[in-house]
Amino acid sequence: MDLAFQAFFRHAGAGEEPGYPRFKTFNRFSGWGYKTHGDGWTLMPGEKGRHGKLRLSGVGNIRMRGGMRDEGTPKTCEILHRHGRWYVSVTINCKPVRQRGYGAIGFDWGIQHVLTVEHDDGECEEIGNPRWLRNNEAKLKDLYRSREIKIKGSRDWRFVNRQIAKLHGKIARQRKDWHHKLSARLVGRTGAIFTEKLKIKNMSKRPKPKPGEKPDEWLPNGASAKSGLNKSILDGAPAQFLSLVRYKAANAGITMGEAPTQKLKPSQRCRQCGKVEPKRLEQRWHLCACGSRTSRDRNSAGVCLDWGMEHFLVLWLAYLNTLGSGTVPEDFGSQNLHLESLAI
Repeated sequence: MDLAFQAFFRHAGAGEEPGYPRFKTFNRFSGWGYKTHGDGWTLMPGEKGRHGKLRLSGVGNIRMRGGMRDEGTPKTCEILHRHGRWYVSVTINCKPVRQRGYGAIGFDWGIQHVLTVEHDDGECEEIGNPRWLRNNEAKLKDLYRSREIKIKGSRDWRFVNRQIAKLHGKIARQRKDWHHKLSARLVGRTGAIFTEKLKIKNMSKRPKPKPGEKPDEWLPNGASAKSGLNKSILDGAPAQFLSLVRYKAANAGITMGEAPTQKLKPSQRCRQCGKVEPKRLEQRWHLCACGSRTSRDRNSAGVCLDWGMEHFLVLWLAYLNTLGSGTVPEDFGSQNLHLESLAI
C-alpha cells in the first residue's frame, strides 16, 4: 500500500492525473505463493515424478496432473488464477540436460512464414505461421458483439467476459506451447544460432499523422493497413519466441548471436555481393544485379548466418574441437554469452 501511495504522489507531483490507489477487485486476484517447501505446502509426486498430490495449508490435498521434466528438489510454489482456472507452478532445483546438434543456422522472422531457416549446408526451411489470433478472430468478434448488448455488471455480461478471457487464454497457451516446441527443436538440431536483433516496439508503432496543406487537414497515412500488420506481428509474438531460444541456447551451451539490424541491414543487403538496396515491405523477392534471385526472407536469413560465422568464428572453432573429444567444457555456454555481448 505504501508503494502505491508513493507512486500516486510521484505522478501527481509531476503534473499527471493518476488514479487514486484502491484495492484490487476479486476478478483481478492473481493468486499467492510459498517461498519454502514444507512451509505451508508439500509436493507429493507420483511414480516417475508424474501426477501425484499437492498439500496446501488450510486447503488440503489436491490431485495434480502433469509432471517434472527434470527430477529435483521442490523449492517454491505459486498458485495462479488465470482466466477463471487455477494452476500451480512449482520451481524445481535441478540440473537440466539439453541435447544439442551440429552445424549452424541463421533465421529470419516474418509474417507469412514465422521462420525462414538457412542451414550452413545450403538447406532452407520455411516454417508456416499458425496465426492463432487470426484463426479465432471471428469467435472473438461474436463474443464482443454479444457483450455489447448485455447490461454491464449483469450475470450474462460476466459470463461473456469469462468466455472472452477463456478464449484469449487458450490462444496464449497455444502460442507459447508452439514456441517452446519450435525453440527446443532448433536448439536440439544445431550448434550455433544467428538472427537479427528485433525491436518489436518500433516494428508495431502506429504511423505518424500526415498533415495536408490546409489547416486541420490530414492525408491518408496507411494507418488501417499498418493496424492489420501490427496485429499480425504481435500475434506471432517474436519477443517471446526469441527469449525462449536465448535461454534454451544458454542451457545447452551453444552460441546464440543477434546481429545489429541498423548496421547489417539483412533485409536489404545482398548475401552474394553485399550490396545494400532498399526494398519496400511488399517486395518479397530479392533480385540483385549480381544475379542473385531468391526469396527476401531466405536472403535475410543467409546474411545473418554469414554474419554469425564471421563474428563467432573463434567460438565456432573451439566448439568443433570439443566434438572430437566428445566432451563440452562446463563453462562453454557462459563463454558464449559473454563473448556475444562483447561482439555486439
